[in-house]
Amino acid sequence: MHKTINHVVKTIQNRSQLHFIGFGESGNKTHYYKVSLSFNIFRVLTKDEGRKLLITCKEELLSAINLNTKLLPYLQPSPFTQANVEIFIFSYHPDGKSTYYPEIGVFSAWNGIIKFETDAPGMKAGFFTEETESYEDALEIVHSQLNP
Repeated sequence: MHKTINHVVKTIQNRSQLHFIGFGESGNKTHYYKVSLSFNIFRVLTKDEGRKLLITCKEELLSAINLNTKLLPYLQPSPFTQANVEIFIFSYHPDGKSTYYPEIGVFSAWNGIIKFETDAPGMKAGFFTEETESYEDALEIVHSQLNP
């Protein structure tokens, strides 16, 4: 799994301005149930840009995992579906400063949803705003923007 993740991370970083910050796996002693990748980006993203990056990263990871025939016996379910891969993107200003509402600070794709979250100065916990859309709706939006 780690070789596949490393390959996907390099591919994503070469195609975008994303900076890899970590990955996660869940499963048991014999099977993987989920795999997640987290990235930082040092520019403010629009909702459309973030959505497109999430979909692109998620599809890249899903494809690489499912094309690795050595991994398939260790996936539950096999092959993985979009529900088994998660992507998190944390957006910062180019100087590294945090983004605050109305700028979106966290873009995530997990559990069949796409989330857009904002923060506000001084907030200790939670998010100032959260907006969600289904993965299917997000996929349709991205495809319609690519093929008007």
